[in-house]
Amino acid sequence: MKSAKLELRNWKTLLPALPEQRRIAEVLNAADREIDLLRKQLGALKQQKKGLMQKLLSGQVRVKIR
Repeated sequence: MKSAKLELRNWKTLLPALPEQRRIAEVLNAADREIDLLRKQLGALKQQKKGLMQKLLSGQVRVKIR
């Protein structure tokens, strides 16, 4: 039985042309930037929620129940 290392050495991979690789990288970088932005927005919303909950618990803000 061949070792995994030898099998990988003989494995041929097809790579897209360099311009296509660059376009793929641009799309992935844009996705990373969007994810970072969404994480920052989530953090800001969590902080806002924390502040609102504190105001509700301290009685500074009241909520009318219908």
